[in-house]
Amino acid sequence: MKFALFALLCTLFAVAFAATAAQGRAVIVSYPDDTPDSALQSAKDAIVAAELIKAFAAKLATKNAQDVFVKVQTMAEEFKGVVEEDQMMHAQNGGF
Repeated sequence: MKFALFALLCTLFAVAFAATAAQGRAVIVSYPDDTPDSALQSAKDAIVAAELIKAFAAKLATKNAQDVFVKVQTMAEEFKGVVEEDQMMHAQNGGF
């Protein structure tokens, strides 16, 4: 009986762990300013090779930036994509 309960708990734990791992997690990867570009490129290559990235960044031209921004936002709605302007983020109130 004890073995059956132990096996059941292990199975439930494995299922819960697999479900959590399948959802993935969002991360920000950053390195100090003096890190060589080759180290950053290696990290990027590893993530791309693992097919972890489903995002990109772009710099919109000022001439029609708002029109393009709205168009891309509209296109992203179909797949629940997030399109937002890049801006400074602060971890604490008051920031810099």
